[in-house]
This record gives sequence, structure tokens and C-alpha cells, in this order.
Amino acid sequence: MATRNLHSITESSNQSFFIPLRVNPNHHGKTRSSLKRRRSQKDGIQATQRHLSKRRWRAH
Repeated sequence: MATRNLHSITESSNQSFFIPLRVNPNHHGKTRSSLKRRRSQKDGIQATQRHLSKRRWRAH
């Protein structure tokens, strides 16, 4: 009985939490773009390091 109540509570809270994200496209887009930006920044840093190492080897 207690577990069932907890489950229903978690379900309702999840619904109330997730529906606004779906309804509000601006917020969803922001989160997705920020995640993409972070990932691209990391990739960019790695790429620049690779590029610099290549140039260094060629220069020497």
C-alpha cells in the first residue's frame, strides 16, 4: 500500500515536471543548445591541441 502511494506520487511529480519542458519549447531548446555547446567546446579544445601538436612536429 505504501509503495503504491509512493509510486503514484512519483508518477504525478514526474508528469508535472516533464510536461512544462515539452510545452515550453524555448526552455527545451536552451537546454539542448547548452549541452551541444559544451560538447562542441570540449571537441574544439581537443581538436586545437591535436592541431598544435601536429604543427609542432612539422616545425621541428
